[in-house]
Amino acid sequence: MDRIIVSVFLLCTLTTSVIQGKSSNSAAGYYNRGVERFAKGDVDGAIADYNIALMFDSSYALAYHNRGVAEEVKGELGKAIADHSKAIEINPRLTEAYYNRGNIRYALHQIDEAIADYDRAIEINPRFFAAYNNRGNARKSTMDLEGAISDDTQAISLAPRLA
Repeated sequence: MDRIIVSVFLLCTLTTSVIQGKSSNSAAGYYNRGVERFAKGDVDGAIADYNIALMFDSSYALAYHNRGVAEEVKGELGKAIADHSKAIEINPRLTEAYYNRGNIRYALHQIDEAIADYDRAIEINPRFFAAYNNRGNARKSTMDLEGAISDDTQAISLAPRLA
């Protein structure tokens, strides 16, 4: 009996040491596989990999962000907003998380919140033409036509072929 207890204890200790020793590599590995699965259209597989990455490293902002993108694709907008918000909490300079959360909020007709997210994305990256473009659309919906024209003009100047 004592031998079994010692064996179980040693196994648990060894497992914990291995997990802790490789947590960042394991998190990155699952994150990368999630990115690859998402690119191939396996949204559920990507979410599963991001979940595992977050089990290894609960402060992995990009895993939260990408899981949010995948959840948005699945139509799980509440979960997507929560994940983008968590990514922002961990890394307040993660421009794409503000941008994507803004897109979801815009789709949900939470226009003021969407504009605030686009504002923050632009503050972090003043050359993020898509944030100007989408903020311009949001401003049009509030009848802030001068703001919309200004944003559209900026988007065009940054990316004439894409805006």
